[in-house]
Amino acid sequence: MLKTVLLVDPDWITRTLMKYHLHRAGYTVYEADSCTLAAQLNEQYQPEFIILDEAITIEHSNALNCRDHQNYILLTDLPQPRTTGRLSLAKPITGHNLISQLQAYQA
Repeated sequence: MLKTVLLVDPDWITRTLMKYHLHRAGYTVYEADSCTLAAQLNEQYQPEFIILDEAITIEHSNALNCRDHQNYILLTDLPQPRTTGRLSLAKPITGHNLISQLQAYQA
């Protein structure tokens, strides 16, 4: 089963670390540092999951059709992520926690 993720985060270090852990777990990762690039990659590759940093505003996330995308995960700097009806993960996140949460979300 092909597992694809679009990782959207303006921080290069965060994207690099998360991409490393996702690759090790067998995911194909497309990464974007902006909403514009993310929208293009989302349309082109139609990933199974979108991991979206909260720094991408609601207006920008609408361009990604995140509300229509059933599998999106919000990354937040808040110690207790907001309840949004979607999976929210607090940063910093460990590789093990990221993968286990993503796998649980798939089940």
